Amino acid sequence: GVIDHTTHATPASLPTVYPAFKMASLTRATKANYVIHDRIEAETTDREDHTFCGIMFPVKCKDILPIDHVIINSVSVRGALGPLTVWVTKDENLNGEISMSKKYWTKIYEKTHTPSFVGYKELDLSANPVILKPGQVKGVYIHSTRRGDEAIVYDNKEKQKTHDDSFITILPGRAHVSEKVFGSIPIWGWGSAWRDNREFVGQIKYGTCHRLWNPSENLSFGGNFRTAARVLFMCQRRPESPFSKLPDDCLFFILNMMRWDWVNDTSDDIRMEQKSLRRVRRQQLIAEADAMLDEAEMEDAGVVENAAVHNEQDNDAVLGVDDDDDDDDDDDDDDDEDDDDEEEGDDEEEDDNEDESKTSEKENQKVEKEEDSEPSLGERCDKFMIPWIGCIQEHRNVYSLISNAFYQKDYIDPLEDTIPESRQMCYMKNNAKIGEVDGYVMRFSGVEIDLGNWREHVEADADDNGNNDDDDNFEEGPPTVASSTEEPHLINAYAKFSLKDPSNGQPIEVAYIKDQKGRLLGFDSFTKRASENSNDESEEKTATVSLDGECTFHIVPGETTSISAYAIYRGAKKEDEEGGESSAMREDFLYHTPEVPLPGVHNQKK
Repeated sequence: GVIDHTTHATPASLPTVYPAFKMASLTRATKANYVIHDRIEAETTDREDHTFCGIMFPVKCKDILPIDHVIINSVSVRGALGPLTVWVTKDENLNGEISMSKKYWTKIYEKTHTPSFVGYKELDLSANPVILKPGQVKGVYIHSTRRGDEAIVYDNKEKQKTHDDSFITILPGRAHVSEKVFGSIPIWGWGSAWRDNREFVGQIKYGTCHRLWNPSENLSFGGNFRTAARVLFMCQRRPESPFSKLPDDCLFFILNMMRWDWVNDTSDDIRMEQKSLRRVRRQQLIAEADAMLDEAEMEDAGVVENAAVHNEQDNDAVLGVDDDDDDDDDDDDDDDEDDDDEEEGDDEEEDDNEDESKTSEKENQKVEKEEDSEPSLGERCDKFMIPWIGCIQEHRNVYSLISNAFYQKDYIDPLEDTIPESRQMCYMKNNAKIGEVDGYVMRFSGVEIDLGNWREHVEADADDNGNNDDDDNFEEGPPTVASSTEEPHLINAYAKFSLKDPSNGQPIEVAYIKDQKGRLLGFDSFTKRASENSNDESEEKTATVSLDGECTFHIVPGETTSISAYAIYRGAKKEDEEGGESSAMREDFLYHTPEVPLPGVHNQKK
């Protein structure tokens, strides 16, 4: 929609209110704001096995498809009818059982109907619809207080499921033979008022509200949809693709607006995929159990072997037998005994070889099982990569701070350490006219710092506190830091750097911004633009320095009080005495601005 930014006059006593809004791509819905009004009809078989006072049956919402909930708008029955009521179980946990006690039920419909023995009579539940979440089961109870046994038609149980489609399952239930709602005495005065193994006869009309795609819901969608999402992000990561010009949020928004079946996924395909995943998971569990058993058997075999060796040594010690006596055949004993010992040794070696071959076969089978159960690269991407991208987008401020800390430690600080003070220079202040920016744009010879967003923040903060003019109640200093459990509030600012050294024209390596404590607030290497400029064959020089490399950084309200801009430009390598380049590092140059206090931090009021 269009947001009206027109300012309106407000009384002097009221502060200016700035509209708070976010882009639609940053506030993606999690479920559809519409219900599919296809009037899905779940019609049961109708054999007219019985008629009596009522029928009670469970309805389950399936969790196969990515739906948020199912809304049952009406039920239809036939028979003599009369004064009808419809009841539904409450949300209490009944441990999987449907109670016959009235306190666990809520009446959602009551009306008297004329007999309809042939066609179904629709009972409109739109005023109190039955809402089912995926995996949820609720009991539905339709009852008539009409005297006699012809009020409502129902059937004997014929199969495990009375009706089954892509969204709901109607299960067999119980018939009621009492004219009183939830009555325990049948119309003939003795026995049980409930008849088990009975089926509902009629129609249920319902609509579905679908879940919308989000990174956290990626695995709930079908394989074709996940492949489309994965390919979309793969294209976006390639510079030659038109999608590379779109940020992640735009791709998220496109996928968020797509229905689950727009990529030809079907409920049967998703059901088979889920079965396959469960089978793979079972194989993984079996493989893990087999590995544990093999390890336990090896430990037991080692214990038994050690025990046998110790027993043999003990017996030899008792009998006074020396192991060295059997090594040589120098005595006058019969050589036949030695031949028998050699044959026994050969048999033992063959047994050992057979055991080793069996063990290798088991290991090969184990490896094959592991390879069969190993998820593909696409499956791992669906499971880990896309949710990770979504997490980055959802907590982008936290990830910005984490990335800055990581790159400062692994890249910026080591690079700075290689540059001696003799090659560190300060940017000269540019005396060009600032105009009406009132100190929120600082210009130096080679860098320009734009704090326009910070200005809006200061003015908004001043308006919030503008009604209190008592200086005694005002404390200088930055605003209070937000709670650590909240997403940190960051304010974007920009710095434009020359892509070439102002003194010798060498290309830039990296530009970055630090706060008063030396913490990195943002950086950019301008890799693509620097290479374009370095390949430019034009020798034309202008009087002004080209400021065409923009670096975005983040100011942390309550923490950042001043900033400094830095740029490292590449230098030439030294030549050795023979005229060749030595193995030494480049002699890079570091430029920096003086520390720039943030306007409005210490004096929020004018």
